[in-house]
Amino acid sequence: MYYKKSERRNNINRYNTAFMYVFLVGNTLVYYDPLFPSVFGVYVGGSLMMIYQVGKMYNIPYKKNLFISFIGATCWIISEHFCNTYTKFGHPLWHVMFPLGFYKLVLEYDKVKQRLPVKIDDFLDHST
Repeated sequence: MYYKKSERRNNINRYNTAFMYVFLVGNTLVYYDPLFPSVFGVYVGGSLMMIYQVGKMYNIPYKKNLFISFIGATCWIISEHFCNTYTKFGHPLWHVMFPLGFYKLVLEYDKVKQRLPVKIDDFLDHST
């Protein structure tokens, strides 16, 4: 919905793919385990920013649902860095709030996507 076929979109896809490979490989090393919540938080933050941009572009009500996901992510990151008697519930909150916010966002985006005109060129790849 947001990124048209362009060199910029290709670069974003390349960076995303490279980041995920490095992230996954680095996550297998126990020595770097404490970095996982922060690095994953950066990745989630980028996703939340793209959702924000698309929401503004198509006037999609995103703030409430994005906030729900953001609170879930924040609870998890805090619980991973500062696990104690009080923060131990951050991980379960992550598993409830983050997907709930995203699910509700997807439903809102689907409503808009159904109203957009369908172009046959969007489904054909002319590069081959």
